[in-house]
Amino acid sequence: MTARRVGSGTRCETTTAVLSFVVVASAFYCTLCAIAALMLRRGVPVLRTLDAPPPARWPRVSVIIPACNEARTIESAVRSRLAEGYPDAEYVLVDDRSTDGTGEIIDRLACADARVVALHVRELPPGWLGKVHAMHAALERATGEYVLFSDADVHHEPGTLQRIVAHCEQHAIDHVTAFPTVWSSGFLVDAVMTPLLRILLIGSRAWKVADPRSRISIGGGVFSLVRRSALDRIGGLAPLAMEVVDDAGLGQLLKWSGARACVLNARGFVSLPYYTSVREVIAGMEKNAFAAIGRFDVARFALVLGAICVLELAAPLAVILAGASIVTCATLVIAVATQLALARWMDRPLASALFSPLGVVVFAFGAMRSMILTLWRGGIDWRGTRYPLAALRDGRRLVHI
Repeated sequence: MTARRVGSGTRCETTTAVLSFVVVASAFYCTLCAIAALMLRRGVPVLRTLDAPPPARWPRVSVIIPACNEARTIESAVRSRLAEGYPDAEYVLVDDRSTDGTGEIIDRLACADARVVALHVRELPPGWLGKVHAMHAALERATGEYVLFSDADVHHEPGTLQRIVAHCEQHAIDHVTAFPTVWSSGFLVDAVMTPLLRILLIGSRAWKVADPRSRISIGGGVFSLVRRSALDRIGGLAPLAMEVVDDAGLGQLLKWSGARACVLNARGFVSLPYYTSVREVIAGMEKNAFAAIGRFDVARFALVLGAICVLELAAPLAVILAGASIVTCATLVIAVATQLALARWMDRPLASALFSPLGVVVFAFGAMRSMILTLWRGGIDWRGTRYPLAALRDGRRLVHI
């Protein structure tokens, strides 16, 4: 009887310790997220609030859009760019070995508008990722003082480039990453995407990017505007030839070379459809998740993903496991308030912020799937090309700090 009581008491103490840890961890993490949300809203300007005067001369901008099997989205996206009204721009569209009619659409756009340059990549040289090589090929053709790297499904509203370039000229900024509006694709997709975007923004510490004393950097394939002279200082895109997370790698190389960087909230000006189903969200994580989270290292991946899941789910778990108390309820209120505030700031449906646990679960599944497939295949299969894992590990340039 005594032994049974001792064992029961030990289990009770262990359970109490675990619950206490969950409660403390959730309170700590949710408080940090609330503080980070405030810093994000204060430290990342909203594009529509910028009022920089027009420069004496508008610098030429080369818009580079790589496209591999993007026939569904590229024409409407490019036409929105052509209609935005920037005074001196060229649009270099790269058909990267497409098989779905993307090349024909690009040629048609080039025939209809003299500002459009059509390039066709027929073969991928050894030692390059397809997208990076396509951008590299376009960069060799580009003539602008600024280069805008952007995806084939991104839309612009009139005046977007003018506002951002004027801001760059006034403040001598070399690199701008713009956070877009992601179009709603239905409740389930929104419930998954909203927490993922929130985690990305907070985890990247975007508010520190503009501080030249900070080594924090950021990059994005949606909108990455770079001064050509800053790009030339890092050797163009060649250093990123085999970097899977090429956009973040570019941001880091630029920032660490002394380029002045900033992040803008471009809601209402830059937008894209992104994913149309949860299945697409999971499939879209296949290429980048293992690289971005673990840098192709299983132990690092498990540690980072485990920490994200535990901390993100800690607030509701604390209420469920430890019961409703002042601390657990206050923590949950802070978590929900933070999620709603950032959803509004990101121009996301507010209701989707209330289902953050669902998004975290899908994120964890998609990330684990990315790791398993990469290890099982010995590399990444993406858009019809196999990239060996050994080559991807050797090509890493992004350093997490």
